[in-house]
Amino acid sequence: MVLRLRPEARLDLEAAVRWYEAQENGLGRMFVQEVRQAFQRIRTNP
Repeated sequence: MVLRLRPEARLDLEAAVRWYEAQENGLGRMFVQEVRQAFQRIRTNP
């Protein structure tokens, strides 16, 4: 299964990463890892 983000969703995700990173160094990276894991679960169990 291919998961595609709409351009608007991608921009929202990038903004969220920047916001989390501004709150605490490394938090943005952790957020991205969680999102990737969620996407993997969606691919596995659509």
